[in-house]
Amino acid sequence: LDNSSNPSWADKYTIDEIKQLRTFMGERRFQKEYMNNPINEGAVFLMKHIRYGKMLSLKEYRSLICYTDPSFKASSTNDFKATMLVGKTRDGYYHILKAYADQTSVSNMVQWHYDVNSWIDGRVPVMYFMESNFIQDLLLDEFRKVGDAVGHQIPIRGDARKKPDKFSRIEAMQPLFERGLIVMNEKEKDSPGMRQLVEQLLMFEKGSRAHDDAPDALEGAVFLLNQRSMASTGQ
Repeated sequence: LDNSSNPSWADKYTIDEIKQLRTFMGERRFQKEYMNNPINEGAVFLMKHIRYGKMLSLKEYRSLICYTDPSFKASSTNDFKATMLVGKTRDGYYHILKAYADQTSVSNMVQWHYDVNSWIDGRVPVMYFMESNFIQDLLLDEFRKVGDAVGHQIPIRGDARKKPDKFSRIEAMQPLFERGLIVMNEKEKDSPGMRQLVEQLLMFEKGSRAHDDAPDALEGAVFLLNQRSMASTGQ
């Protein structure tokens, strides 16, 4: 792919063929063999610290946050859009119940929220967040359009935090993985979003050109879950 994410050898590969190849190979191998961008696996996050496990009943979580990093552009050839549904347990574990991450359109990203909403099915409250900088007319129009079609609106709100450096924020989750406090839903292990989250975590390192939108969305959810648990204990 060239700098505009178009096939650099268009006579041999279409954009759809490249996307299928990328999905089949995995991001790390694709970057190494097709983008001339070798990546050191596990520079920050190690495979041995990626843990899967059983999730709790939804009512057992202290809070549930659905956090989205939408990326700027709607084209499927730009950054990954990512949505993470994360619950915090009463003993301090973070369970990644659902993960969505793809180079896709805004409308598909909005649909993820309705998929989460249908899966929750009103059993417990969920707070939906997106970085405030991205709460723009385009995105709100898409949420309204899909909401009008299905009959109800997702109560998405902005995360107004003045975020520090992205690398530092994501790197700060590393001890949580090392201590086994972040657990991924074993039933979602082979879902495209969960696989993409793992790939991006393992590729994450300072100065890398690899995508990090899924870990960024995860960090947003973890931060807000911590804020809510601190507020509930009066800290």
